[in-house]
Amino acid sequence: MSMVWWFKEFGWIRTYYKKKKNSNHAASLLEQAVKLETYNLDLYFNLAQEYRKAGRMAEAKLLAEKIKETDPKRAKQMDEFIKSLK
Repeated sequence: MSMVWWFKEFGWIRTYYKKKKNSNHAASLLEQAVKLETYNLDLYFNLAQEYRKAGRMAEAKLLAEKIKETDPKRAKQMDEFIKSLK
């Protein structure tokens, strides 16, 4: 899995926000990452998970649908994730 250099360097910031249960800040970091690595579906899924934790269900669902459309092999995983949003 490829990660942008700054994401590796500042991954501890995301970890910090996750430990503080501040998913909106963690999501903000991931939003920047997906802008730089638009092809990295793992980052999109991580962002969808942070959206779910932050109560941003519509955004989480849209990302899961995008992943499902882009990589049909992940369809089952994304369907399960979408069901968990309800």
